[in-house]
Amino acid sequence: MKRLIRFVRKVIDLFDSDPGFKSLMLDGQTGTIEDYLVASPEDEQRFWHFVTSGRQKIGTCFTKVNEVLVS
Repeated sequence: MKRLIRFVRKVIDLFDSDPGFKSLMLDGQTGTIEDYLVASPEDEQRFWHFVTSGRQKIGTCFTKVNEVLVS
């Protein structure tokens, strides 16, 4: 979870500081968005700002993290 928080926070900071960084796609990882926002509620407004502006792209459906995959 700590790695997820660091990663998403770095991406949000990068969007703020570098207008040349156009977008990032979290395809198939939308379950992690909920985890991140629960752990970092102070970043929720900034995160959704970049989603609605089209810079932070997210998958089309919610995918729950599966920790018991047979592979």
